[in-house]
Amino acid sequence: MSCRLHRLFNDMPMFCWNMIGKIGFDNGIYIVFEEGETYNNMNRVVRVGTHDKDGRLRKRLKDHFVRANKDGSIFRKNVGKAILNKERDPYLEIWHKNSSNKKTMISINGYDPTYQKQIESVVSEYMRGHFSFTGFPVSTMTERLRLEEGIISELNHTKNFTKSSTWLGSFSPEYEISQSGMWLKKGLFSKPLSKEEFAKIQVYCSGV
Repeated sequence: MSCRLHRLFNDMPMFCWNMIGKIGFDNGIYIVFEEGETYNNMNRVVRVGTHDKDGRLRKRLKDHFVRANKDGSIFRKNVGKAILNKERDPYLEIWHKNSSNKKTMISINGYDPTYQKQIESVVSEYMRGHFSFTGFPVSTMTERLRLEEGIISELNHTKNFTKSSTWLGSFSPEYEISQSGMWLKKGLFSKPLSKEEFAKIQVYCSGV
């Protein structure tokens, strides 16, 4: 089924970070591809995501690609972790922390707001230059969350679903990311998609 999922998603309209406003629906699931990552001669899925509250699909994508704030996007945060870990940058320890509370962060030894902004810029540059995405509409939160985890698990349980030798995520300090080949930790071992759920995804994708 992983091959059929990839074929389905690869045939859909593709977007990049500055095309988020062109997505024609408010609620749904997004599928992310990364430059250099392939699966059976197709673009390989490296992340599957959605949103909890209704009407926030575009906002969620902007959290990842437009707003330079890793505390508003675990995707951004994890990309930053891999970049810092690859460079053996000791600031990784600070990057792990939630910097939303500036008063708390100021008291942390080693916190450098100027350097943190520089890292955010590096993360933005990488994400905007290396990721593309597609998506399909799913109206209810319950179904979005179930199909999201089903797709993730389906991919994770596919034996030949492998990362390239140069994939940035291999440098992630998060074991689940470095081993799965996806920028994800949740959903990897959930219940895979059923045939009925895959058929439903096909219908949703046909309307995009």
